[in-house]
Amino acid sequence: MDALLRSVYEVALDPGQIREALGDIKIHLGASAFSMFNLDGSSGHPAVTTDGLSAAWLNDYETHWWQHDVWVQSAHQQNLVTGGITVMGAQLIERRDLIKTPWHNEGLAPNNIRDVLCTSLWREGEASPRMALSFYRPLQSVDFGDEERQLLGRLAIHLTQALKVAETLDLFHQNKAINDALMNKTPHAVFILSENKRILFMNPVAEESLQKGSLQVTLKNDRLLALGLDSAPSLDEAFALVDQGLMAPMVFIWEHGPLGPRMGSAKLLGLSDKVGASLNHSSPHYLLIVEIQPRHDERALHLFACLFKLTPAEERILSEILEDKSPSDIAETLGTSLPTVRTHIQRILQKTGTKRITDLVHRVSHIRLPL
Repeated sequence: MDALLRSVYEVALDPGQIREALGDIKIHLGASAFSMFNLDGSSGHPAVTTDGLSAAWLNDYETHWWQHDVWVQSAHQQNLVTGGITVMGAQLIERRDLIKTPWHNEGLAPNNIRDVLCTSLWREGEASPRMALSFYRPLQSVDFGDEERQLLGRLAIHLTQALKVAETLDLFHQNKAINDALMNKTPHAVFILSENKRILFMNPVAEESLQKGSLQVTLKNDRLLALGLDSAPSLDEAFALVDQGLMAPMVFIWEHGPLGPRMGSAKLLGLSDKVGASLNHSSPHYLLIVEIQPRHDERALHLFACLFKLTPAEERILSEILEDKSPSDIAETLGTSLPTVRTHIQRILQKTGTKRITDLVHRVSHIRLPL
């Protein structure tokens, strides 16, 4: 799994590696072919990249068969054409029904295709290309199982994030420099580090976060020494894991507020020489992706307030509470008295059935809507 994840995240830095990464996944899934289509393209959904499928079949699919693909039709009927879903052929149509269709007898069987495992590589509500990735098994094999579906589902989350870094379809064809990819609306802080942990590049999100002090990154002579006030594993331990060929997931504390610590997460990966050669910096060795999460979702907060019939004033105070502000700070911000703020807080706790502010914040923080 670690080797596959490392291959996936190298796509973020060099989109030209997409076929190689998908080829690695194909082997682990026991598939014979794959295709990745852009659903936002023309009516024929032009393929971005494929392997194991003939050009003639792809042309036939884009000009004709996509309209008769019963797997796609079933996905639409079951409302499965949405981001972040991974399904296998048996979930879309039973095999005994599949083999009765012209799609199977004229489109699949002559091209040695038996079954499909498909995942959608986008997130609902985010402005990004809608990419559909499918893996296929040949006629003489067995169908995909739930184990393969779960594996692809886990990988799809990371592949979606890697594609978000790369961002545009042009990157797949033009193989632009990494700086272009990282500058392109990436929602996370991204750092490229040398072998001695010196920062070679950071994207605008990282620069802004450092200026605001929200990441609490410890630097010395442009070298990254620590992430957050405390992290698990520590940055040195994470580098040691990556040097062993593994990916290092991390969690860290951003800051301590009145309501307790604010947490963040990150991933540290190694860069291959092949990827490094395409960068505009000397000796890139590590990629650090720090996930920046908003303090709270304003729309989710409003719906929460409606659910528990909070007044506009109570909703405003709850918003300030979620910003880690103390009652006295809230009173100063809103230009009201401290007793008034405390009265509102007690009413909020009563309406929401919570006894402490920490319980209230915990309940609200579990409501997340697509951005």
